[in-house]
Parts: sequence; structure tokens; C-alpha cells
Amino acid sequence: LATSRDPHAPEIHRKATTLDLPTLERWAAYARVVEARATHLIGGDPAHARQRLARLDHTARHVAVGHRVKAWDRRNIGTISSLDDSAGTAQVEFVSAKGTTAVRTFNWGDITIVDPSHPQPRQLSESAAVTVERTAADIRDRLDRWHAHLSAAGVQPNDADVYTAAASLAVNRAAATLRAAEPAWLIALLGPRPLDNPAATQVWQDTVREVAAYRLRAGIVEPIEPTSPAHNLGEETTWTMVSDTVAHAHAWLDDITDPTLTPALRARTPDELQQRQVELDAILASAPADVRGLIQKMQTMDPLPFDEIENLLTDLTSAHRERQQWILQHWPHVVEASQVVAALDVSPEDPQSGLCDELALG
Repeated sequence: LATSRDPHAPEIHRKATTLDLPTLERWAAYARVVEARATHLIGGDPAHARQRLARLDHTARHVAVGHRVKAWDRRNIGTISSLDDSAGTAQVEFVSAKGTTAVRTFNWGDITIVDPSHPQPRQLSESAAVTVERTAADIRDRLDRWHAHLSAAGVQPNDADVYTAAASLAVNRAAATLRAAEPAWLIALLGPRPLDNPAATQVWQDTVREVAAYRLRAGIVEPIEPTSPAHNLGEETTWTMVSDTVAHAHAWLDDITDPTLTPALRARTPDELQQRQVELDAILASAPADVRGLIQKMQTMDPLPFDEIENLLTDLTSAHRERQQWILQHWPHVVEASQVVAALDVSPEDPQSGLCDELALG
């Protein structure tokens, strides 16, 4: 296997170690925008310009009639039939499989010599040397303008790739730490790592990487220490962004592990319902003041006012971000609390006591 050494590896390592993920991602995005503007300014990709400059120099100094060449952006191979040193061009004859011929004219910077593989250098005529210098000067001028635009914006030519690679490296390291530690909160969130199914293992690892990235964006570095009252991913905004991915992955992993598995259910006893009510009351006590009215309304009305809930939630979620995050995180607790209250209001002898079955334990 062939290996190569990335000349930017030390810089990528340094940035991944010393800068946080949001900073790395901001710089990568900024550098990409600056590079895109510079590329638009010079009217072409600087990488292609550098390659054209190299082709121009090599072809001009080695080309000869009878050489086989190909255009840089095509697969067709033809034979050089004539050269024009003043224009810096070559006429190339192509022959199809049916014997049909076609002649095209190419600039020296647009063709690559393929046969012979090691052509002998030629002595440039005075007109050829002038043409090469003129054409190369134009390419170098465009590259200089590209670099000047980057420099004026405080960006180095390889910053976009370096910062992107550093961000990826930081996330990979954080994900590897989580996979090695497998903290309790991660197992509760996603389940244990699958061992016997390569596809499931890959999904689990990819999801852990997503979790690691969001944790880094929230400034959470320590893999073991709980970072929020709910012992999830820390900040509610972070959890909201990543929870959908985690939920889908967890459901898929559960299904592929054993698609026939049905959880065992049993009805909660009155004592268990009362204990759960205490736990839910503690959670709901943390609600913002203007959400508590909705909670009380849901707990006292029977049946639940589903025809009004949509309007109530629209008003609340369009308000302050803090209460929006609280609702998104604790809405299942609000619904469960109203069901627990309704279940406790039904006596065990009541024919409607089947309501307790809706609050079954797995």
C-alpha cells in the first residue's frame, strides 16, 4: 500500500488540540467563503491554474511533432502534427476506432505528453520562450491576486482544509473517548455498543460521533461527569438538535437487534403511581411561570383539552427561548402527569380502572 505524509498534519494537530470545536468550524466556514470569493475574482480555480502553469512549462520544453498527447480535461489521445511557437499551440490529430480523423488546436498548457513517457527536452526558440513567459506571467498574476485577496482577509491558502481537518480530528478524538469510556448516560441514551452486527456497530459509532460533536459545541469535554439535571447531553439547545438523530438510531438499533422483541408490560400499582406523581411534581416545579397555567389546566381538565393544546403551545413556543426549550424537553412529563392524576382519581374497584394499564411499566 502506498502512503503519503500530509505536510499540514502538525498544524492540524496543534489546532485540534488548542482550539475548541465552534472556533474551528467558524474559521473553516470563513476560510471557505474567502477562498470562494477569491476564486470568483480571478475567474477560475487556483489549483487548476497551478496545474496549467506546470503543464505549460513541461510541454513547451519537451513537445515535438509525433508525440502522443491528451487534453487535460479529456480521455482522448492524439498525435501532434505541428507546432506554433509564436502562439504557443499544437495541432493534434485524433483517429477514431472507425478510422475517422479530426484535428484540433490546443494551447501548450492544456495538453499533457503521454508518449514517450520521458521525452527529451528541446531548445526553446526565441519566440517560444517569449510565448511561455507571457502566458506564465498571466497565470502567475491571477494566482497573486488570489493570494492577495486571502491575505487581506487574514486567511492562509490552506486554512479551509486545515481547519476542517482539525475540526474532524477533534470530533474523532472525543468520539473515541466516549466509545472507550461508555459512560452510564451514553448507555441510557443509546444502549450498549452492538458486538455481533457490523452494520449496527457502525450506526452506533456514527451516532456517538454526532453526540460527541454536539457535546464539544456545548463545551462539554469530560465524558463521565453528568452535565445537566436530566443527565443527558448538557445544554437543552444541544439536546434538542441531536435528540432526533439519537432517537432514530436507538429505534433502529432496537429493531435490528431483535425485531420480534416485545417489552413486558404490567400496570402500575397505586403506590407506584403516587411515587411517580411526586417525581413528576418535582420536574414540573421547574417550569417557567407562564407555563404553569397550562400544566394546571391539563391536570384538572378531563378529558384533556386537545382542541386547545395546539393554540396554547403555539403561543408558548413563539415566546422566550428558555420556555420553548423547557416545553420541548418536558412535554412528555406534562402529559404523563395528567394521566397519573387521572389514574389516581379512579378507584381500584371502578370499572374504568383500566386507565392504569395505559401507564404500564416495561
